[in-house]
Amino acid sequence: MVTNIGGLPVREDVIVTIAGTVSGFSEDEFLLRDSTGEFGLHQRVTTG
Repeated sequence: MVTNIGGLPVREDVIVTIAGTVSGFSEDEFLLRDSTGEFGLHQRVTTG
């Protein structure tokens, strides 16, 4: 069990659900923060 959002696995085949407060954003990423830390999330563009 991950108790720190900074410790989340970063892999293409892993889907996790997280909750927190958006603490900043730009065109293709945003920062999600909770009481344990901050995690940067980047947009992934796919073509189908």
